[in-house]
Amino acid sequence: MVMPETVRRTNLKILVVGSLVNLERALQVNAHLDGHIVQGHIDYCGQVMQRQSDAHALRLLISLPSEYRALVVTKGSVAVDGVSLTVVAVTETTFEVDLIPHSQAVTTLSKLQVGTLVNVETDILGKYLARQLALEGSH
Repeated sequence: MVMPETVRRTNLKILVVGSLVNLERALQVNAHLDGHIVQGHIDYCGQVMQRQSDAHALRLLISLPSEYRALVVTKGSVAVDGVSLTVVAVTETTFEVDLIPHSQAVTTLSKLQVGTLVNVETDILGKYLARQLALEGSH
């Protein structure tokens, strides 16, 4: 069973039986944190706007709605279809990520085509900071 909120925010509604998805085990509380903090809470469905090979990397340009613009920063983290990545660049309407060969080999991201809808999770630290600033500004 899937929660209505999950269907509203994700690309789950367009997946079919047999669709490949990325799964990652949760970090144990006592484990060494070596990377980005990802919760698995999808913020929005973005669209792959551009796909380009760049030497050994694969660059993806993904749509960025205005309400999430403050939560995506260059060299920050974002999760695309459950894969935590570093943001390479941000514009008013898009963000860019590069897939290293390992990410291309072990995730579904290298199969993404222009126009594909992807699940996007913005950085949790940015969410807390934006919320705090909004609360402080309301006083």
